[in-house]
Amino acid sequence: RMAESPMPNRQSDPYGDDITTQITGSGTFLKLWENAVRFQEDGEYQEALTAFNRAAEVATEDDDLEAQRAVFASVALIHRQTKNFGKALTASQRYLELSELLKEPRAICVSHLRVGQVYLDLGKKYAHAMLNEQTPTAADPDAVDPAVQHFHSAIEHYNHALNLARALSDRYFLMRCYKKLGSTHRTLRQPQLALEYFELHLKTARAVGTSKQKESAARLLADLLSDVPGDVVSGAFASDKALFDRLVELRWEQAAAAQAGDLKYCCLHAYFHLGRLMEDSGSYTQYYGPQKAIKHYQKVLEIGKELQLHQLGQSGAQMVKEAAARLEALEAGSCAIS
Repeated sequence: RMAESPMPNRQSDPYGDDITTQITGSGTFLKLWENAVRFQEDGEYQEALTAFNRAAEVATEDDDLEAQRAVFASVALIHRQTKNFGKALTASQRYLELSELLKEPRAICVSHLRVGQVYLDLGKKYAHAMLNEQTPTAADPDAVDPAVQHFHSAIEHYNHALNLARALSDRYFLMRCYKKLGSTHRTLRQPQLALEYFELHLKTARAVGTSKQKESAARLLADLLSDVPGDVVSGAFASDKALFDRLVELRWEQAAAAQAGDLKYCCLHAYFHLGRLMEDSGSYTQYYGPQKAIKHYQKVLEIGKELQLHQLGQSGAQMVKEAAARLEALEAGSCAIS
């Protein structure tokens, strides 16, 4: 018997790196699997974990490594969704071990990406706790920072995945690895490394990515370039004008990909930042920037009207509010000049 795998696809999987597979096994295993999936889909996670654990026992008795791996992948996903990152790490590491036993390079690559993601989750959790002085490190400056340790563990696994992706000449996995490495180095405040990986991420996304992935790649790089210290940027660009031109190019690329994928919030984000760039452009746009900014802010308000509040979220609502205020000021200034 064979059942379709209920693992989320690439679009819905929080790991963002799943591979298509099918679940096989004994009749007893498949019945337990189907029950576990039903519980998982209904949000009854404790019942799902109980059923998955029983399915793992049956798969172990059957000496079925593929079935065991499928179970640990789902268990890790549940623990990550419920923010139980310690257990998610244990299950993800077991998923990696089984992939290595099965000697499947692509599955091993996915496994390293998943383990790295959980270490990244753990790092962010500890970093947040430190901000609230909930860890020993916050009170003892000589203590080893667990957040940084977890971030470096994430990078180690992402590098393993990157080496496999290069050996496989798999540009999809390369794109995933570049994004993960860029994001983690940015979190560690290593902008030069983040910049290098985000440039590679964008280049690869242009070649093999979906509209959503292309939008993300352009946005991540533009956001980084907007925030990095001047000494880092000066090494990558000949002048401030060159940096400005690159940012405008990236925001337009972000907007185009967002429009192609009907990603309205992302489109709003791109036009808002284009407005900010144009508003402050001065001689870079021969002082026509404010006029262009007005059009971009009008576009932000237009898109904002098409989105529900839950689609906008707090950040989107703030961009709409700020765009409206800036538009009013620019229009008032334009009337005063005329």
